[in-house]
Amino acid sequence: MTGKHAEPLLWEKHYKDGRTSKSSGVAAPIVLWLFGVAFSGLGVVILLKLPEALEKSDNPTLITILAILFTIIGIACTIQAIVETIRYVKFGTSVFELVTFPVHVGSQLVGVIHTRNKLQPKDGYHLRLRSIRETHRNGGKNKTREAGIDVLWEGTATTPHSITIDSDHTTIPVNFHIPADCMPSSNTHTSKMLADAIETVQWILDVKAKVGGLNYKAQFEVPVRRAANVDASTEQAFLALMGEDS
Repeated sequence: MTGKHAEPLLWEKHYKDGRTSKSSGVAAPIVLWLFGVAFSGLGVVILLKLPEALEKSDNPTLITILAILFTIIGIACTIQAIVETIRYVKFGTSVFELVTFPVHVGSQLVGVIHTRNKLQPKDGYHLRLRSIRETHRNGGKNKTREAGIDVLWEGTATTPHSITIDSDHTTIPVNFHIPADCMPSSNTHTSKMLADAIETVQWILDVKAKVGGLNYKAQFEVPVRRAANVDASTEQAFLALMGEDS
């Protein structure tokens, strides 16, 4: 068996100048609109052809179920697309800036999230950092392909207040300790004859806040490297950021 391990990420892919990453922004509603239109269109076509298909088919129940299923999926995607479009118009694209860069396992992840709106949630900002492993396996000839997603590690935190709030933007502090036994961001490919396995580890940061009307939420991918001798001043950097250094 041969194996090839790719270093965490091409940092420039997600981080401009190695420090900032944007949330999905307009990409999420666009994808949902595409799925909504595609599934709704298929559902309508099947429904229009349904009478003729029922006459010719030996299994009319299956065709009816497919028509209803495609239509329901299309409607659900369209509704979610409308919600995400309104959310994007209201909040725009958020930006996550790392104070400590690069981030290593066994160290602190310290940064700030910048929004383009004034946010004042009553119960603070709810943060979640996850390490997610996604595996795709091809069993080879005449074997079933397998795929799986596992949450390897998860940490949560609630930030009661922002660093700055004005009419133009809000800055939300982020501080997590990543345990030393966690896996870094990676993309590993192994192969043996016709059997292939592709394994990807991603670190995902989610933030949510209950505000008036549609709630705020954003998601970022964070590059995490292997353990290294890191500067022990990350906590001091965070305290300084918060204005609490002595």
